[in-house]
Amino acid sequence: MASRKGQDNKQLTKRDREKKQEGKTDRRLSFSAPLLTQKQEIDHQNVSDSSSQSPKESENLSPKSLPKRKLTSKDYSSKELHSYLESCFERQLDKIKNGIHEGLMEFKTELIQLEKKFKQNEEKLEALEFQQVSADDNMRKANQKIAELELKIADLEDRSRRNNLRIRGIPESVNNDILQDHITELLVQLGIQMTNPLNSLERCHRIMKPDFVAQGEPRDVMICCSTYKMKEQALKAAKLIKLNDPYTNIIIFPDISYYTRAKRKPFAL
Repeated sequence: MASRKGQDNKQLTKRDREKKQEGKTDRRLSFSAPLLTQKQEIDHQNVSDSSSQSPKESENLSPKSLPKRKLTSKDYSSKELHSYLESCFERQLDKIKNGIHEGLMEFKTELIQLEKKFKQNEEKLEALEFQQVSADDNMRKANQKIAELELKIADLEDRSRRNNLRIRGIPESVNNDILQDHITELLVQLGIQMTNPLNSLERCHRIMKPDFVAQGEPRDVMICCSTYKMKEQALKAAKLIKLNDPYTNIIIFPDISYYTRAKRKPFAL
């Protein structure tokens, strides 16, 4: 009797161990249970009952009405799992491919738009360069025209001053009342015959002091001769004749425009 009880206990322990192992495998494989569709669940669960049911009863069995349960390793084979996983991987791969394709199409459209904008900017840049070239050409022509006009204006101004002389060195003590008599005596020393009716002074007055003249120096005197010949004779005599006192420090030079003086300045060196 004792030996039979021991054998029964051994058989029970073996059954318990098998149940425990089945439970462990069920837990390991329970993660794959949602992977099986409800159609496969119906097929595995109702293989024996499908033949006995009528067509109407089989139609009334919907996937939603079937009870859910955990699947074990006995409910499917390794080939089915392999094929199902393969189909899942293919679906995921298709999704990834579609996502990559959509991203590439969006990138392609953006690239096309950028290319259009780049071409538009190139056309605008070419138009601006053409306008810049034409503006530079017009500016060059305008500067050339301004230079010609300045030269003509300076020539007209110099012609209006052709009979003028500037005299530097006459002290400020010689006021305007005796200034013309003082200048007449200077011209007589230069050898100009003031008794001749053609030789006379039309104007005689002081002018503003230039910036380069020292502060204590007297202002220049500008005279307008009646003829150009009288003016040229006075200039030549000032270079040759040594004047007596009080005209020893006198400097006589022609009255020309500022533009002509600026053009002549580089030649002074």
